[in-house]
Parts: sequence; C-alpha cells; structure tokens
Amino acid sequence: MTLPIEENELSEEFIEEVLLCSRYNELDELEEMLKNFDFTKNFLQLKSKSNNSTPLHFAAANGNNSILNFFLKHLSINHLKIAGDNLETSDYGNTPLHFASLNGNLESLKILLQFGFDPKVKNNLGKTCSTLAEQQGHHDCVNLILKHWDDEDEDEKNLDIRNEEELEKQRNLLV
Repeated sequence: MTLPIEENELSEEFIEEVLLCSRYNELDELEEMLKNFDFTKNFLQLKSKSNNSTPLHFAAANGNNSILNFFLKHLSINHLKIAGDNLETSDYGNTPLHFASLNGNLESLKILLQFGFDPKVKNNLGKTCSTLAEQQGHHDCVNLILKHWDDEDEDEKNLDIRNEEELEKQRNLLV
C-alpha cells in the first residue's frame, strides 16, 4: 500500500491499516507502508476515529514490542512527550501506559517507561496505570511502575528522555 496523502492529510483507510498492523503485530507490512512516511508531519494523524487511540496505544495494549520499538525509533522528543502525556490520549484519557498496564504487558511497560512515559498521568476516571494494573491483578506491572515512580526526581516530572541526545541513546538500546 502506498502512502495516500492528499494535501498532508492521510486517508481513513491508510490510518486504519496502520492501526491494524500495530494491533496485530504486522511489523513487515507496517515498515513497508511507512518507509516514506514523514513522522514529524503526520504521526499525530494516526489516530483511531472511534476512540482516538494511536499506534502506540494498540501496540502497548497487545504487547507488540517490535511495533513499539519501531515507532519509538522514528518519533521525535516532542512526539514522545505528546504521546506519553495527557495531551494525546484515547477518548477515556488512557495513555499507552494505561493500556499496557491493564493487559499486564510487562515488557511494553518497561519500554514505555524507559522512553519517559509518565506513570502518574490519570485517565478520565482518575486512575493511573498502576491502579489499573492492580485492579487486574498484574502485580509484576504494579511493582515495576512503583519502582520507577519512586526513582523519579519530582522536579523533572518523569522525563527520562529530556533531549535528542538522550533519546538517541535509548533508541540505540533497542537495536
């Protein structure tokens, strides 16, 4: 499938295909579809029409770490802050961390936390990702989140990735 952009707007069909690939761990197809994709201009258009979830939400929810790694390698520091903060969440205020926690995807949680996603963000019901994990009995996820939470410097608001140089170091760890 070629990149169907008309005046910098992605087609609904293309967006849906990217989201499906993210959900079902179709990395080869996703890489082919996005080989000429301008992440800076177009990433924020990749949202589900029904609930505003991004490919990061779908990958985290389903434990598709190769998809998470793919997107994290291509996103800028600003995109990561938007995707991880409450600015760019699903319709219910859930971040990719909420989705990973709810489903007990420990490795996805580790990846997202390493890239600076904030575990203190509350969804529209006032629940953090650790609350969701605890409610589902995912104690390993709760322990990881709380360990990361305790290690944070309050003044720095959980931004493990503060600049492009640190982001590049994290990306190199994915290889």
